[in-house]
Amino acid sequence: MQRQFFIALFPLVLFWVVEEFFGLKVALIVGLITAILELGYEKYSQKKIGFMTWVSNGLILGLGLVSLAMNSGTAFKLQPAVMELALALVMVAMRFGGRESFLVRSFREFPAFDAKKRDFLMNQPWFQEQVRKLDTRMIGFLVIHGLAVAWAAVWGSTRIWILLKGVLFYVLLVLVMAPMYKRPRGNPAQ
Repeated sequence: MQRQFFIALFPLVLFWVVEEFFGLKVALIVGLITAILELGYEKYSQKKIGFMTWVSNGLILGLGLVSLAMNSGTAFKLQPAVMELALALVMVAMRFGGRESFLVRSFREFPAFDAKKRDFLMNQPWFQEQVRKLDTRMIGFLVIHGLAVAWAAVWGSTRIWILLKGVLFYVLLVLVMAPMYKRPRGNPAQ
């Protein structure tokens, strides 16, 4: 967990440090290189590149090139806002389009869980209710946080943007997810 947190924050801190000492263009180039390295690392370590990694890094590369051409970091910094708002839109479409919710589908397909335990939980009404509530909170969180990150990308400083996109994102995400782990009252099998 600590390793994943470090890996998620490292490119942000690197971008900020490079921008502070070497300027925006060098920081954007480092950001582009970091995205390419992340794609390569995932291909090497996982033997494939996941869909979200492709989308996230594709946006970084595309918006980073736009930022380089415009000599402005705004487009590059909009990447997390675009990702979060797009994910919220997908979650809303899945939820109200009569399909299985995004979080239920993600939980069902997550390989780290034991299949029997996962299937047992998925058949529990209390668990389904918890996932539905989490889905609602996640949609709200992604919209609000995405708009805040967009504001920081356009009008805020790089430091504010990194704070919102980095540490604060994970702190708020834990708070949004915390109610999911509340134990049901009475017999959860009923």
